Amino acid sequence: MGYQTELQPFSFETLSREDSFFTLDPAPPGLAGDGGTLINLLSRTGAGEASGILTSVGLAMSGDIPVQGLEGQIALIERGAISFRQKVDRAAEAGALAAVIYNSEPGNFRGTLGRRGSGSTSIPVVSISGEDGAILLEALSQGEITATVSVVRKELFSWNVVAEKPGPGDAIVVLGGHYDSVPDVPAANDNASGTAVLLTVAKSLADRELPFTVMFVPFGSEELGLLGSQAYLDSLSDEEIARIGAMLNFDALGTGSEVRILGNSRLTTLGIDLGNSLDISLTRSAGLIRSTSDHANFDRAGIPVLMFTASDSSRIHTPDDTMEFIQASLLGDSARLALAVLESPEFLPNP
Repeated sequence: MGYQTELQPFSFETLSREDSFFTLDPAPPGLAGDGGTLINLLSRTGAGEASGILTSVGLAMSGDIPVQGLEGQIALIERGAISFRQKVDRAAEAGALAAVIYNSEPGNFRGTLGRRGSGSTSIPVVSISGEDGAILLEALSQGEITATVSVVRKELFSWNVVAEKPGPGDAIVVLGGHYDSVPDVPAANDNASGTAVLLTVAKSLADRELPFTVMFVPFGSEELGLLGSQAYLDSLSDEEIARIGAMLNFDALGTGSEVRILGNSRLTTLGIDLGNSLDISLTRSAGLIRSTSDHANFDRAGIPVLMFTASDSSRIHTPDDTMEFIQASLLGDSARLALAVLESPEFLPNP
C-alpha cells in the first residue's frame, strides 16, 4: 500500500501446554490421556514439577482440607462454589505441592487464577475434564495413587507489524488489532475479522491526507495476555507516548446484529453521532464480557481509546468460529465508521 513498514520482534515467557503433563501411578483405565490425563493450564499458575500422593479435597472449602494438612501431597479439587485462586491458596497453605482441578461438568475448561497483575500461585495447577475427575475419584476409593504434575514455562518469540503514514502535525493515532488466535480454532471472527478491517482502513487511507501521523499495528500474541500491544508501548519513549492522541482497536467484529463501540466517552459519543448519520446500526457498550483486548494497555497508559467490536462473541475461542458466520456488512460498517471518526474535525482536540 506504500507505507513505511517494519516487523517489531519481541520475546516473552509463557506456559507450555505441550511440555506440561499430569501422570498417575498406577494409572486408572479409561483416562483421556495415555498413562495420564489430558490437561489445560490455568493462567497465573506456578511452574515446576511435583510428585506426591493424590488426595481429594472436594471443593476445597474451609472444612474440606484434612486436619492433618496436605504436606507433600497433590490436591485433587472439584470446580465450583469458590474461585480457583481460593481453592489453590487453601491447598498450598495446607502444604500441597500441586493442585489438579476437575470440571464439575463434562469436558475440560480454561480458567485463570487471578486478574492481570495479581501474580502467580506458588504451586503448579492444571485442569482436567469432569469425566477424568470421576475416574480418579473412583480409583482413589480403591487405593492410593501417586501423581506427578509438571507445568513448564518457555521463552517464545512473536512480532508486531508496524506501518506508518506520516502526517504534518505532532499527534499520533494508533490503529491496531491482533492477528493471533487461541490454539485449534479457525479464528474467523477472533480476529481475522479485525485484521481484515484494519487492512481495509489502511488501504482506504493510503491516498487520503490526515493532519496527524497514523500507525497501523497488527499485534502478535494478544491471546497470551495482550503481549504485542504492551511490547509496542514499551518500545516507545515517554515523549512518543504523550504524542498519541487516540488508539482505535478492531477485535471480533464479524458476527452479530450490530456494531458495538466502547472506550473514551468523548470518542464513543462522536462514534455514535457519526454512526447515526451514516445509518449504521450501532450501540455503545459498557465493556467486553469476560475478556479484554489490546486497547486496554493503551487505556492504562492514559491514551484515549475507541474499541470496535460486534454484538455476538459466542463463538470466539471455539471450533465454531468459522467464516460461514462472518457478516461482511458488519465489517464494512466498522470500516466506514472508523474512517468517519478519523476524518472528523472533532476527532482530536489538537491534531
